[in-house]
Amino acid sequence: MNHITISSREPQTGKMYIMPQMYANTNDTLLAQTVINTDWLEAVGMEAPTNVDELYDVLVAFRDKDPNGNGRKDEIPMMGRLGQLTQDIIGYVVNAYVQWNINYKVGVEDGEVFCPAMTDEYREAMKFLNKLVKEGLLSDMTFTATFSDIATVLNPGKGEKYQVGITAAMTDSNFTVDHESIFKYEPLRPLEDETGRGGYGMVWAYTMMGATLITRDCEDPGAAFRLLDFMNSGEHFLRNRYGVKGQHWDYLPEDVDGTGKGMFGGDAKIVVYKSIQNTTNNFTLGIGCSINCETYWQEYIDKEDNPWRAEMYGDLGQQIQYYKDAGTPEYIFHDFDRTPEEDELFQKYTADISTLIQTACAEFCTGVRDPYSEEDWQTYLNELKQLNIEEAWIEIAQATVDRQLGK
Repeated sequence: MNHITISSREPQTGKMYIMPQMYANTNDTLLAQTVINTDWLEAVGMEAPTNVDELYDVLVAFRDKDPNGNGRKDEIPMMGRLGQLTQDIIGYVVNAYVQWNINYKVGVEDGEVFCPAMTDEYREAMKFLNKLVKEGLLSDMTFTATFSDIATVLNPGKGEKYQVGITAAMTDSNFTVDHESIFKYEPLRPLEDETGRGGYGMVWAYTMMGATLITRDCEDPGAAFRLLDFMNSGEHFLRNRYGVKGQHWDYLPEDVDGTGKGMFGGDAKIVVYKSIQNTTNNFTLGIGCSINCETYWQEYIDKEDNPWRAEMYGDLGQQIQYYKDAGTPEYIFHDFDRTPEEDELFQKYTADISTLIQTACAEFCTGVRDPYSEEDWQTYLNELKQLNIEEAWIEIAQATVDRQLGK
């Protein structure tokens, strides 16, 4: 964010008015909402995989045993989208080896910062992923696919066969409304630990940021803050998401038992009379997700009245529980809390470091770089060091952790 010096009436006084944004949307924090085609599992006579070895065996069966039953070897055993929130099938695999979320950049163990993408465990993950791609078990579309590509493989047309066995999807967006596909795929647990440093269900943390600025042209900053306070309220969230109370939605009547019948399996709080599209784009103000969490999403869902919606949120709720069961590291590094001097160094190198890590990941997986080659691996590490990753990321992150832990 570019900081702007502003004041209520007098320019250049040094005052800055910012409305903080709290992003607290549980279903959007999951790194990979990984799902598996249960019809395919039944066709090959196997159970859902829980670890790396079982995943490999299932993918081989999906490739070789014609699970879609069309007599052709045209199945895509697994695909996703590298580095994309909820769709990062690569992160789903890497977390079996070492804690990994490309958006956090570094990890912390016993108070010490490290870069997961420079570890031996990460290299082992690259070897496994390279093997999957080489054997046709992980589609190379994973490194080029768009959001709509995931939807295409999840929702075949009438009379068409399903194309993919395992993918990572945005559950409430990639499945077409009222398509049967939502009933064909079930969520997978995060993979179990393979190395002693993995086995996590990595998530994005709830984050606080300053996103909405009140400029010097505002004649009454107090009134502006009161408006923004209202737009962050639960009342406004319900109005913006569902519509007019009493017309489009209402609080659940006392004579309706909503126990366990909410979207995420909790107690329902509201009933929606008809679906509407959001009419206000609050994301440009940076406040649209402030109360966007399951606490306010406990809409009453009758399974008989709306089986698709009930299944979709049931699957999403199950995936959230799987992530909670797997857990996260004791300390998750969320963001670099930088001094001005640290920020200058961080800004100089971080874009190039991030690009290199993601590009090299795709190259190791697809064989452009060979993860089995000592030379290729050392070249990659040297490239990161040439971008001053130690000073620009690890040392700054360590200083951040030390400050947060009061050291």
